[in-house]
Amino acid sequence: MQLLYRLRSNSDFDGTSGCGKSTLLDVVAGHLAPEFTYSGQVQLNGQRIDTLPPHKRRVGILFQDDLLFPHLNVWENLAFALPNDIKGSNRKSQAMEALSKVRLSKLAEQYPEQLSGGQRARIS
Repeated sequence: MQLLYRLRSNSDFDGTSGCGKSTLLDVVAGHLAPEFTYSGQVQLNGQRIDTLPPHKRRVGILFQDDLLFPHLNVWENLAFALPNDIKGSNRKSQAMEALSKVRLSKLAEQYPEQLSGGQRARIS
């Protein structure tokens, strides 16, 4: 099979349940579990990316569910994902720095239910 998909800055991808959408996206993003194999290669803008680690592929997947904890505010949700060796005020500092980079600092104390769908997606 050869799949050629011309991406815009934002593209969507749909199909019936079980047709392989998530598996294909996992292959492209480099998130396929090691016990699964595939043949072929993945190219982005003419460059092969399937040999790169996931963090160097420059591919992001925006899932339908934002997976934010409703009982935590925005900065606490971000801090939750930080490594456990980052403690105390450093957790908030790093979360705030991340929010600043995407120009969402003003949302730091908001809870997920107070955010728009787009804001929740950007936070998650």
